[in-house]
Amino acid sequence: SGSGWSANPVVFTGSTTVNLSVTTPSTVTLGTSAVSPTPTGASPQCYVGATQNCNHTFADTGFLYSAIPSTITLQAVKKADNSAACVGVFAGNVSIDMASQCINPGTCAGRQISINGASIANNPAAGIASYTPVTLNFGANSTASFTLNYPDVGSMSLSARYALGGGNFMSGTSNAFVVKPFAFTVTNIQTTVGAVPNPAAADANGAVFIKAGDAFTATVTAITQSGAAAPNFGREAVPEGVLLATNLVAPTGGANPALTGGTIAGSNFSSGVATPTNLAWNEVGILTLTPQIADGDYLGAGNVTGTTTGNVGRFYPHHFVATGVLTNRTDLSCTPASTFSYMGEAMGLALTLTAQNATNATTTNYTTAGGFAKLDPATAAWLALGSNGSMGLGAVDGTNYLTSRLSLSGTPSGSWTAGVGSLNANVTLGRGATLDGPFNNLQLGIAPQDADGVTVLPGALDLNADATPGSERKLIGTTQARYGRARLSNAHGSELLALPVPLDLQYFNGSGFVTNAADNCTAFTLTPGTCSSASCSYTDLTLTQVTVGKLAANQTTPSLSANPVIAGVGNINLSAPGAGHDGALD
Repeated sequence: SGSGWSANPVVFTGSTTVNLSVTTPSTVTLGTSAVSPTPTGASPQCYVGATQNCNHTFADTGFLYSAIPSTITLQAVKKADNSAACVGVFAGNVSIDMASQCINPGTCAGRQISINGASIANNPAAGIASYTPVTLNFGANSTASFTLNYPDVGSMSLSARYALGGGNFMSGTSNAFVVKPFAFTVTNIQTTVGAVPNPAAADANGAVFIKAGDAFTATVTAITQSGAAAPNFGREAVPEGVLLATNLVAPTGGANPALTGGTIAGSNFSSGVATPTNLAWNEVGILTLTPQIADGDYLGAGNVTGTTTGNVGRFYPHHFVATGVLTNRTDLSCTPASTFSYMGEAMGLALTLTAQNATNATTTNYTTAGGFAKLDPATAAWLALGSNGSMGLGAVDGTNYLTSRLSLSGTPSGSWTAGVGSLNANVTLGRGATLDGPFNNLQLGIAPQDADGVTVLPGALDLNADATPGSERKLIGTTQARYGRARLSNAHGSELLALPVPLDLQYFNGSGFVTNAADNCTAFTLTPGTCSSASCSYTDLTLTQVTVGKLAANQTTPSLSANPVIAGVGNINLSAPGAGHDGALD
């Protein structure tokens, strides 16, 4: 009884054959009931051979899977009659219905699993809608081996079934298995703006690629063994992503920060390909990139490391930040510090240049030792000195562009350490063709630029030192510049007494010369040199006989009453030449 019969009721004359299937392992007793017409004699009986016992066992059947990479073994088995052991079912060539399911992602991107080179039906995780018949050769222990290939990635399962008749099947489904990307590739590395290709510099002398911190782009592809893109990558339930790890090529031992934007979210992949446009490296130098699974584990099956790129770079600083201190009359080491410098006198610039990336952090790989510092402190041109000054006490009036009168005293010097340049230069403001000044608000600035064209950001420039509107230099210091002179007044007195000769340090105040009361630093050296009756030379003074007579140049000795001068005033004292040595000297 029951719907398992091929027909119900069964109507026959003489004898007939019927089919019964049971879909759960069990023992059923076969028999008859409700026989019409009722037989005469004994009630209906069931025999197997000569034995009146029609208990029939329906065994547990199915398929078992085992695998090594790409080779799958399928075994058709049933439970043994007298134990829980499995025994084989098939031998020889048997047509088995096969199907695959995409578990994660839950739907397939279109590529099919192939078994022994023949594609089989793909199905979503929600259920199997179609199978593909595949002929497999079952050998010993009802085992068939076949080669499986899946030209995509993700978590998959494989199902097999064999028709038993009556719409029933023996079947089996494998555990979910993961097909990882074969590798990743990184191609088309170029600047995001302008599409400048990566020059792949070999060392610090190679061509520049992009400023530190500026955006560049690359194409990252998850590939199969054939090199084709794997379209399922990034479609996982929790999308898998890619990390671009940085490997520093140069400078040796330099900083190697992680790539900004270097973790590419799986959601950015389409058909297995992502092209981020926000990649950035915040240092100076040359690197390579190695792609790998962002979290180091693809669907629980471990990491995948892709092909390391060739050299990427050279990266160079985004800009400089310039600061400094101006020291007046730097050759004299005035104490207290002087508030002015005379025209033609050295002013010291102690400069700090900091190489920075686009986020204003120091690029520590910009060093002399690594060869990546492209600003040579000893090359005067990098300073690009500029000056402007007013002739009043107020703000710069914008009309006294003094840049052409600036010059360097000596050779600049300095060095670069960890992206910071400690640089020194002495600069003078030369005298003009005619008297001018004083410049009570003299501004000095620089516009540093290295061999790669790295400069101070335009927004940080705050000094206009030429006639073109707009600031083009970074202000370093403000001081006073004065057109100065030393004035000796006439003096006369007895040859029997020492003679003080008045000495004034003066500057031009716009209308005439006045004593420079701010000068407490100027000193003179009176070391004697060649001396004769006609002329005596001292380091900073010469005595010359006016007329040949009783007073010779070597008959008096100069000394200084105030050295350095005090409030711009001092005396040169000439010793008494003695009786009979009257006369005149210059």
